Amino acid sequence: MPWLTPVLAITHVIVFIMTMRHNNCPANLPLEGRCILPLLRGFAFQPLTENPLLGASANKLLELGALESELVTKAHEGWRLVCSLWLQAGLFHLVGNLLGVLVIGIPLERRLGYMKVSLTLPLFHFVVFSHFHLLQHHLL
Repeated sequence: MPWLTPVLAITHVIVFIMTMRHNNCPANLPLEGRCILPLLRGFAFQPLTENPLLGASANKLLELGALESELVTKAHEGWRLVCSLWLQAGLFHLVGNLLGVLVIGIPLERRLGYMKVSLTLPLFHFVVFSHFHLLQHHLL
């Protein structure tokens, strides 16, 4: 019975909720009523012009450890390589990742076991982040 994949999925949801609470759109926007779904109060989304994925502001995501290759390479903030694994740019990003994690992760964990999956994930993330870095610097 897979357990690692559901734990990862739940962790992504919890981190997204914490990110949105830290973002606190109503308190950080100068004009009242610009947040998406203001009924959510401190969990409301940034305006679509700022984040079309229904999420936090870019500044808040950077505060929390979003991946910015210049900060990793020049400012030596390597911790972003780990923190950014858990951050979601928005609700649509979260749903897409959850679908991927659950649709691919559960069958993979059933077939390979949690140990092989947990050892493979860091390698996969290294490849993805390396690709991101190369794309950002137009090396690909």
